[in-house]
Amino acid sequence: MNLTLPCVDDRGNSLILSTDEISCIELHKKKILVFTSGGIFTSRLFGSIDTFEEWFERYGLGFERLDSGNLVNMKKIIGKDSENRIAFFDKELQTTISVRNLSKVAHIKEMKQTPRR
Repeated sequence: MNLTLPCVDDRGNSLILSTDEISCIELHKKKILVFTSGGIFTSRLFGSIDTFEEWFERYGLGFERLDSGNLVNMKKIIGKDSENRIAFFDKELQTTISVRNLSKVAHIKEMKQTPRR
């Protein structure tokens, strides 16, 4: 199943994202930010990470909480750095993993973090 999420870009333009496009969702300054390979968007839906977690879980979309402030599309992770507790989606996009949730990514291959320029 695939759901859609109404969002807005940094210019205020509305768009609809498919949950298949979403790499992760993070809470930042009381806003729900939606990260995709195409950019970062703000959700038009109100709620907490918990709300999104319950919604996505209900439909079996494969999203997992890897840290207190994120909800991750596990199908989009390409690697992890267990030492630094980071999950990678592509060369630019990454998110954090809490110590207690490292087991959720045990099956994902190790990659070393490359310093950002």
